[in-house]
Amino acid sequence: MGSLQTIFIRKHDRNYFLVKYISKKAHYIHKTMHFLYMYNNFILIHD
Repeated sequence: MGSLQTIFIRKHDRNYFLVKYISKKAHYIHKTMHFLYMYNNFILIHD
C-alpha cells in the first residue's frame, strides 16, 4: 500500500508541485489585491 502510494506520488509529483505553486501564487496575489483594495479605500476615506 505504502509503495504504491509512493509510486503514485512520484508519477504525479510534478503536477502536484505545479498545482501547489500556482495555488500559493494565487493566494499571494489575492492577498495583495485585498491589501491594495483596503489601502485604496483607506485613502478615499481619509482624503
